[in-house]
Amino acid sequence: MARNFVYDDTYEDPEEKTERQVRERRFFMYSPAALTVADQIERIYINHHSFKSALASIDRIFQLGSRTTVPQGLMLIGEPGTGKSCVMKLFQAYAPRDALFSPSASTILIRLQERPSVGRILTHILRQLDYPFSNVPRHAVGLKRDIAIEAIKQKRHRLLMVDEAHHLVYARHASKDWHEGNEVSEFLREVMDECQLGLVLAATHTLDQLADIDKHLCSRVSARIELKDFSKGPEWIAFLQAYVQQCKAFDLKGIENPKSASMWLAASNGNLRVFKQLLVEGVLIAVDDGKRSIELPHLKTAFERVFGADTRRKNPFIEKEEK
Repeated sequence: MARNFVYDDTYEDPEEKTERQVRERRFFMYSPAALTVADQIERIYINHHSFKSALASIDRIFQLGSRTTVPQGLMLIGEPGTGKSCVMKLFQAYAPRDALFSPSASTILIRLQERPSVGRILTHILRQLDYPFSNVPRHAVGLKRDIAIEAIKQKRHRLLMVDEAHHLVYARHASKDWHEGNEVSEFLREVMDECQLGLVLAATHTLDQLADIDKHLCSRVSARIELKDFSKGPEWIAFLQAYVQQCKAFDLKGIENPKSASMWLAASNGNLRVFKQLLVEGVLIAVDDGKRSIELPHLKTAFERVFGADTRRKNPFIEKEEK
């Protein structure tokens, strides 16, 4: 019976589920040697202009967290695959920290799920704080809230980053006044104020409704940075060139030339996640084909495997070969 009083923390985010399924498919389709090369390519990070701007904005919120009693906030807006999660993970990995604490001691990074609740958020926060009893029964939300806030203060955390924050728009409302916020937005305000904690909300454009949902939280999260897909131009070419230079596990030379760059742009629509999916799939196919560089037939097959044989999207690698 006790299970009825515990927030279900087994929910798998659709995006995470898709990534897990892709990894499982690759495991059964490709050799260990190909998977090893692909893993190294997936770890490549290119600090392009938009990423630099986003990291600088997060760092500003982080630095102000220790120098002012007024909490600062930032909305990091972008459609899926533009790099919001990557930016926050990178900042957490390299943020300044107190040597007495764990590597992530200065920042907390959580991810909201559909229909978020304070109990579920507390569970994620307490796990990052290494609290031994992180699951939060409904009757213990108030107690665990106090424990989490006190722990954040003691460990000197300075920044809370919330991924998939657009889900807070759909949380249960705590008052009859729509503009006064919901239980999740109220909790985030409390954490900011009580802990003097900076807040970064990474979300799709849905979060632009925040002023209509919680005017008080919106006043605290005043800064806005937007990550966008690449478009045709020198920045896209520079991005591909940087990828070629950083990739030591496989020869990517050629993807950065103008003709090839146009194909990659058409195939990915300039989306970073899709670009990496196609690139990794192409390399997996090439390695198992005994090649040291990626070729057009590999890219044709990669596109079909990433998007499916019945996709309505045009395969630019096929069109290029037929001309």
